Amino acid sequence: METLALAIPGSFNTEWGQDVWRELSSQAHDKLEPPSGPSPTGSQVTLKPHSPRPPEGAAGDTVSRSVAYLFETCDHHSYFETEEARHRRMRACVEAAASLVCRLDYRLDWFGEVTKVVSEIGQIEKVNSPTTISDTSFIMRWTCLSLVDIQGILARNKLQALAGNAVNGLVRFQTGRGQPDQTGREGAQRVDEYLKTAWERVEDLRRAFEPWTQKRTREQVEAILL
Repeated sequence: METLALAIPGSFNTEWGQDVWRELSSQAHDKLEPPSGPSPTGSQVTLKPHSPRPPEGAAGDTVSRSVAYLFETCDHHSYFETEEARHRRMRACVEAAASLVCRLDYRLDWFGEVTKVVSEIGQIEKVNSPTTISDTSFIMRWTCLSLVDIQGILARNKLQALAGNAVNGLVRFQTGRGQPDQTGREGAQRVDEYLKTAWERVEDLRRAFEPWTQKRTREQVEAILL
């Protein structure tokens, strides 16, 4: 399976390979029935729809499930003789998934939970350090997959609900009325001022107790705190 994952990115570099992938993608599209009526009022429209999932047992389905399995094995160190072998598989998974997602519009969640693997291999490869970048093709694929992953996280209803709760909580700090976003921002600024003042008091205490090696009586400590 790992050999398959390693071969996927390069297969898009040849005309023959692109024809094969287009054929697999068209097979999935043929299975998709067009909607029978108008979209519900207020429904969100995806700017670039994903391909429908390939039928179970089809070649495209086998590929996505194989890559998903490889992603899953990356979480188990005992599966590998060396850490280098594990890192090599992680790279293969990221590059294969990025190629399928960005070239064929596969959904990232078809490969399972990939956030941890994508983040870890990014740290291992030091993708944020320009002086250590030696494989630009991997960096580009890693970056694209990371952006798709982040987009999915931001689009989740749970995250949106948590953000809404945070804004509503900040709104309570303001007694005036106004738009929730504006009121929430003002509340956040107010909280920030409170925290800044509190931190200044902490710094005052730290300086008052210096040097830390000095022994003080109870009366001296109480005098500082008062």
